[in-house]
Amino acid sequence: MKEKLRFDPSTFTGRFPGAVFLAVLICVATDKAHSTERSKSVRDWTVRCSADMCRATTESRVGGGTLRATMERDGKPGTALFISITRDPPDPSDTTLILSITGTDRAALSLTSTDGRFYPLRMVPSDDPLIAALKDGKSLAVSTTAAGSRSDDALSLSGVTAAFLFMDEFQDRLDRTDALVRVGFRPLPAAASPPAGAQAPDSAEIEYGALPVRFRRIAVEKADCDPETVRGPAKTAWRVDLPDGLILWEMSCWYGAYNFGSAYYLSPAGDPEAGHLVEFASPSGASGDTYNPFSLTNAFWDPKLRELTSWHKSRGVGDCGVFERHRYRAGIFSLHEYREKPCDGVWTEPPDYPLIYKARD
Repeated sequence: MKEKLRFDPSTFTGRFPGAVFLAVLICVATDKAHSTERSKSVRDWTVRCSADMCRATTESRVGGGTLRATMERDGKPGTALFISITRDPPDPSDTTLILSITGTDRAALSLTSTDGRFYPLRMVPSDDPLIAALKDGKSLAVSTTAAGSRSDDALSLSGVTAAFLFMDEFQDRLDRTDALVRVGFRPLPAAASPPAGAQAPDSAEIEYGALPVRFRRIAVEKADCDPETVRGPAKTAWRVDLPDGLILWEMSCWYGAYNFGSAYYLSPAGDPEAGHLVEFASPSGASGDTYNPFSLTNAFWDPKLRELTSWHKSRGVGDCGVFERHRYRAGIFSLHEYREKPCDGVWTEPPDYPLIYKARD
């Protein structure tokens, strides 16, 4: 129990009245600052909110380790919810998580990691159907494919709706258009409204059939993508609205024991069929591993840097492979960084592989 500050005038010598007054002000200010931080446990979820961020988490003990789901949203109006899965301790052979929501018919999602620990999903707007599925679902089913074997785990969704409501209340989103629960008609503050014609900075998952027909055809021809008729995980597709009037499209191509490939396509926003496959360069010092220049392995899009990052594992234990970054500028993806490491039985974070090439900023 916190002890109250006591002031005894009989012991006050009067030598440092300014210092005492300042100390009292600091105590008051500190207590006031603490009042802007709140936490709450709702069934299987714990929520912690501060002025900058609200974060909801749940976890489960799995095979001697911990599997954790995190959903966080910063305090700015209109911002999206970021969802991730964390495995601790990491397993270098973990490369792909297939995430589904039990109790709903929501299609499974594929998550990848560059370190075997952190699996980001994506930024999710408050009106995304995925939010509704999370509130309606019973659990997050997490299937891990590692070194040719599969394990199935689960994280509870019991209490996630109450957690979302707590986040909405703390961030003053109740009955506002960007609320996660009880979406209303109260508009966002004017300062949060995007400029006219501005594009959304983050990607959105779309139906595979919504991809341009030309993209689906030439990806099979040039990027070695499996056709839709091949058995395996459901095909996934993404769309990124770029600020220069172009659209970046992504489709899943193939799956292996510890790698999966994607192809990318750029098109004008007004004419998706007039686009082309993105070709990714390799430096002259590369060993020439087994890639097709029209696809990336275990890749993800970074909306802040506008980069595609790829990690191709040369074997399941993840001690070797290629790590690369391709940066987007004015309709072109250019190689920004390329790293490569031989197989030696020693685990190294992929961004720390020996540097082969780095472009000048």
